[in-house]
Amino acid sequence: MGTAALRGVQKTEDGKAFLRDASKALGYTINVISGKMEAVLTAWGVLRENPDIDARVVSIGGGSIESADVQNGKISNAFAINAGALTLKKERRISGARPITNLRHKLEKAYKVEKVLYIATGGAFRAIGTAFSKGEVLSFKKVRAALLTFSTTPQKKLVDLSAKIAERAPQIQEVARALRTIGNIGGAKRMFFSKANICDGALYGFETRQDMTALISRPLDEQRPFYGRRLELVRPVSTQALYSRTTRGAIPA
Repeated sequence: MGTAALRGVQKTEDGKAFLRDASKALGYTINVISGKMEAVLTAWGVLRENPDIDARVVSIGGGSIESADVQNGKISNAFAINAGALTLKKERRISGARPITNLRHKLEKAYKVEKVLYIATGGAFRAIGTAFSKGEVLSFKKVRAALLTFSTTPQKKLVDLSAKIAERAPQIQEVARALRTIGNIGGAKRMFFSKANICDGALYGFETRQDMTALISRPLDEQRPFYGRRLELVRPVSTQALYSRTTRGAIPA
């Protein structure tokens, strides 16, 4: 599956050539999924380990932010915004503080209902979590204070906080600003940094014997029971063959 990076180039001649050559080299067709589908699959990744969770799942990549609500095993209000870590950083160089202002306006339109618990996934959000979280659910007040520190700390000093932070130091300031904005606008009270991700969501689909090819190649509103209905496991999760619960994103009580 291709995500934001390929969504941005798939209609260009170079993008088409890359997808053609890469698919040929891999022996598989690369399906470029929509941002909304990316949000759904990421939420599936969280549901795989926490089927009864009531939360808002948010993820950030280089080119986009994804968000989806989960409750009683159902996914709703899934969307993506073209405001990833690299996109925000590029826009800030051009226009100053405008990227976060634009993000705030988009979130205010999208978040009609507040959520108490936020699950932050994706490499950049997890990198931030490693600096002050040990796998526990945190108050957003504590997280917000840490995010303010990250967003104002010079890049050279960020690399000393943790190995994961060092890997993503050029992006951390924008990521911290984005996550702080998400929590503020969405009424967050608690936050958990999860290892679950879009790959886990795809595995969830295979575990439930869903037709993943149909899932990622059709418009989302045509897919049933993939969106807006409860997902039920029809066979036990094979933690040895797939990912172990001890290494993924199970949320503590």
